[in-house]
Amino acid sequence: MLCFIVSNCLAVSAQKSNINSDSIWCDHLNEIIKCASTDIISDRICHVQDSDAIATFVPVLTLTDRKQEIMNKQYGKVTYTAICYTSAKQDETLTEQYEKWYFKVKKCIDAWGVARLDNEDKSLPNFKDYFITNDEDETTVRLDIVRTDKGYSVRLRIF
Repeated sequence: MLCFIVSNCLAVSAQKSNINSDSIWCDHLNEIIKCASTDIISDRICHVQDSDAIATFVPVLTLTDRKQEIMNKQYGKVTYTAICYTSAKQDETLTEQYEKWYFKVKKCIDAWGVARLDNEDKSLPNFKDYFITNDEDETTVRLDIVRTDKGYSVRLRIF
């Protein structure tokens, strides 16, 4: 089943637009947010026949050029996770990329509220996570920095 779903998603991906354009990028972001807020995988994200039980897959509409994005539907909830940037060390470039991604997301969903909370990883004391929340349906876009075995990554999650 997973192979079938992924192959359908990848087959449609040939018609991708240039994701560097701000308006197209915002459209992609808003489509992914819509899926998370309604808990339904849309045909623009991936053509599926059963939106109730779907394994992890790569969405057709992407937000990064890195191809490190996944969506899934678990326990009735649609979630999205992407690695936006990776660095071998915690440095100024990592911080700049973190802020760049925040402003890029915030520009598209400007009316949403923003909260800052300490990073989950207490060994990263310099970073506070961004929580950008739509109060109407409680959909949240979370941007954080995580430590991996290869260094540090800027991660974007929508749930």
